[in-house]
Amino acid sequence: MKMIIIFIYLFNFMSIFKRQLLKEKLFVSKDLLKSSFFAASVLLFGFNSELLASDKSYVAVEPLACDLVQAILPNSNKVRCLIDRKEDVHDLKINPRQANILNKADKVFTLGKEMTPAMRNLENKANTVVIGVSAIDVEPPSIENGDAFEWAGVFDLSPGNYTWSFSKVDGEYADPAMKMVILESGDIEDSEAYASELIKSDKTINMKNNGILIPRNKSYNLKFDQNKDKTIFSLNIKKEGKYAFYTEHMPFEFEADEHFFKDVSRNDIEPISQEPDIGGHSDHGDEAFEWAGTFELTKGNYKWSFAKVGGEYADPAMKMVILESGDIETSEDIATELLEADKTINRNNNDILVPNDRAYVLNFDQRKDKTVFNLEIKRSGKYSFFTEHMPFEFESDEHFLKDLSGSDVEPIAQLPSGDDGHHHHHHHGHGSLDPHVWHDPNNIIKMTNLISKNLKKDISFINREERRSINNKANEAKSILEDLNDWIINQVSTIPMSNRIIVSKHKALDYYGSAFGFETISLLDTLGESSSLRPSNISSVLAELEEDNVKVLFPEQKPVSKLLKNLSRQSSIPLADDVIFVDGLMMKGNTISVAVHNTCNIVNSLGGICNRDLGENLENKWNILIN
Repeated sequence: MKMIIIFIYLFNFMSIFKRQLLKEKLFVSKDLLKSSFFAASVLLFGFNSELLASDKSYVAVEPLACDLVQAILPNSNKVRCLIDRKEDVHDLKINPRQANILNKADKVFTLGKEMTPAMRNLENKANTVVIGVSAIDVEPPSIENGDAFEWAGVFDLSPGNYTWSFSKVDGEYADPAMKMVILESGDIEDSEAYASELIKSDKTINMKNNGILIPRNKSYNLKFDQNKDKTIFSLNIKKEGKYAFYTEHMPFEFEADEHFFKDVSRNDIEPISQEPDIGGHSDHGDEAFEWAGTFELTKGNYKWSFAKVGGEYADPAMKMVILESGDIETSEDIATELLEADKTINRNNNDILVPNDRAYVLNFDQRKDKTVFNLEIKRSGKYSFFTEHMPFEFESDEHFLKDLSGSDVEPIAQLPSGDDGHHHHHHHGHGSLDPHVWHDPNNIIKMTNLISKNLKKDISFINREERRSINNKANEAKSILEDLNDWIINQVSTIPMSNRIIVSKHKALDYYGSAFGFETISLLDTLGESSSLRPSNISSVLAELEEDNVKVLFPEQKPVSKLLKNLSRQSSIPLADDVIFVDGLMMKGNTISVAVHNTCNIVNSLGGICNRDLGENLENKWNILIN
């Protein structure tokens, strides 16, 4: 309505102006009239832009992105948050309703495909504004314990040719390129300093698909062909011996359907040693059992329980073989045969299990939160258990095997042969870019600057009031974030220097660690997600935790992950009282709330003293900004 009134006013103004000039017999040039109409058009456009600015449709994909846009957007505008805080952005599948919202929006703000893979095909649309790691000028975090290589392996090789392949997984390579060093060496530790020096050097040899690799005193930069599902390099070995390979990333990240290293006959070549030691990969999960454990048991009765996790059992039933044996390897053939046999024994809740030459089918009671079986041991000795699925998948709040006094019974040996679980839906493989940049407040400032810049594109230069509002809110946000940075520094300063190590499951706090002086240890980076419970791995990590004098393990979820519970139990390192939030906002609160919560959790857990009141003052200031 306002636009119509303005248009009528301008039309009348120009008509009167022309009649007056004619009445006074003044010469009216065409140029003068054109200039007048042009001025009127500019004025009309200015009013039009001012109106449209208030009518823009803004959408923010992730809750964190939504919070940041709300902090900068003038009060006269609203932003629609696409994803609820309860949803996992990693696993987002855009439904038709959400797709319609995104298509109709004038602007869509997102952290980008590194955080939200579902945005991969939408990033290049004209209305999409990426504000995450790929869009801001940010240096990769400098990590205290960051080695030049993630993996090293020694192979005993005969003269000849081999192939080393890198496959796309879920449609993309884990990284677009990777450095590799190949040395004639039989000892990883003896050569690792030299290998690190070569990987860090600027002098590298670029290699593309079908390139030939040989051992040499330079690092290769292996570039993966984005047009192919698999990039293959040929390895030429001229002399029999042991060779050490050092890779910038884990080679297992690039395995799709076959082992990465093969001879010309297509046989898998396995390392004779590797760091981290994650076991052989030649079988690729074809075993009848996922886990085997040997227990030293005295005569008596025990309880083996299976609990619902997240409201459901990991599987509705599971096969188990129990043998009187103290060696997993010598018994695995018979155990496999029994698990694959048609003749099995069905058991239900509260039934009795004894060592048997048949496999049990354990049926879980869907009406109960926990199904318990009674294990009866008639003679003291060593017993090996082979299970179709990982028993740790069924742990909720207590260990799966207990004696009658309620004490945990731990295996003296164990061997997972498959994945750490059947139900991993929460993926943290982000490729070469770590998206968790907001854990450093200085990066949030860069994100808000980007938001401010893109919002002002929608507002006419004539509409100074709204542009001024955006600038003011952006400056206020920057001030709060600078104060947050100073507050975190002050809280961290209360932690003893020797305690400043953050151990968590995923690689998500490297920016935080780099900004505030922590060493960060990601357990999945160290162990490899597919083999995180292998005994050799557990031993290696336990030794590292002890060597680093780690004080606390930080869980990221409730219930606490099986991996952290297992490590805490075996290392006697306590779990932090509360979780850290690594992937966005908490159920309640804002961007500042996450930083305050995590900082106080970390500081208090590591022997410091956190002044939460000052942090909450910053939270309140941010709340005023977004409301």
